[in-house]
Amino acid sequence: MRKLDITDKLSFDQNPVLVVKGQEIEVNADTKSLLQLMALLKDGYGPEKVEATYNLLFPEASRKKIDKLHLLFTDFSTLVRAAVDLVSESGDDAGEAPATRTTT
Repeated sequence: MRKLDITDKLSFDQNPVLVVKGQEIEVNADTKSLLQLMALLKDGYGPEKVEATYNLLFPEASRKKIDKLHLLFTDFSTLVRAAVDLVSESGDDAGEAPATRTTT
């Protein structure tokens, strides 16, 4: 029987964090959440998907912190979009939104 131990190839990192007004806001980046996110956004991202994306990506403790910020809807949408970008970016292009990536 062949065995291959890939433990050292896995990162086991914690969830990423967005910082807003000094508040650290955890964003779900586990496989289940990201698979659900891909299914939700397969036809694109628009205003009608903001709430579902928010509930999927932010755990309850993070949502409580966000609620206390009393964000305007445009700022709230920016926060949710930043979370999508954060969990969907590759390590090579960290900080760059997926929609703006180009190849040369």
